[in-house]
Amino acid sequence: MTDIPKVQIDLEAEARDEVPDIEALAREVGLDAKVEASFLRRAAPNQQLEWVVYISSASGFAFGTFLGGFLKAAGDDAWKRLKAFVEGLYARRRKATGREGGVIWTVEDVHEEVFFRDGLPDLAYRELFRASIRKTESSQLRWDDDDESWEDSWKE
Repeated sequence: MTDIPKVQIDLEAEARDEVPDIEALAREVGLDAKVEASFLRRAAPNQQLEWVVYISSASGFAFGTFLGGFLKAAGDDAWKRLKAFVEGLYARRRKATGREGGVIWTVEDVHEEVFFRDGLPDLAYRELFRASIRKTESSQLRWDDDDESWEDSWKE
């Protein structure tokens, strides 16, 4: 029996009512998620901040290894589950808040973030399973549509 991948999902404190829905989404795609709505943010009066979802895998997981084991039963279609998870986060958070936001997955073993923007192409998810996640200058990878690859966010 394969262990269910464990992840930590953090939302802003005002998203407490969304925790059960996000937990259910994680279960749907085969993740054992601890979801918390606890981080505080401040904004100027009458300013609404974009929402954010922070995801991190348990310490010691290499992201490629983690994703490789992620929904092993899905085989070559595992990237579709990851895509469904990220798109589900965007849909649920947008519906709950009426605002835009972002999904960031922290790769604990190299302290690198992977930024999943809304509407990523299928190729981005497939390539993430093949990518070697390494430390970059910016500490964040973003999908580059022109190069069709995951690149350092500071790349010019």
